[in-house]
Formats: sequence, structure tokens, C-alpha cells
Amino acid sequence: MEFNYSYKGNTAVVENGGNTQMSFSPDTKRPPTYFIGELQQNIAFREAISALHDVVVSDLR
Repeated sequence: MEFNYSYKGNTAVVENGGNTQMSFSPDTKRPPTYFIGELQQNIAFREAISALHDVVVSDLR
């Protein structure tokens, strides 16, 4: 099996004193992903996605 990857930049982990910063680079050849369907627990899904967003954009301060 062969995989073709193309990253926009480098993934890095930098430690500076008591802080650790991580930077991840996406695979530009990966096709976009989608979700199509009906949700039975709309509010629970909304809250879960909102919590995930908070984690992703957090700078941990």
C-alpha cells in the first residue's frame, strides 16, 4: 500500500520553561470530510462540538 502525503508546513513541539507549544500541519492532499445526516440529540451534539471547538482554539492560558 502506498500513501501520498503533502504537508503545508512542519509539525513542531517547542518547550519554553513551563510552557509547551504544539503546532500541527494538515495533510493538503487529504480530501475534505463531511457529515450528512439527522441528529436525534441536537443539543447534546451542539454542546459536544462547542466543547471541541473550545479545546482546538484554546491557548491553555
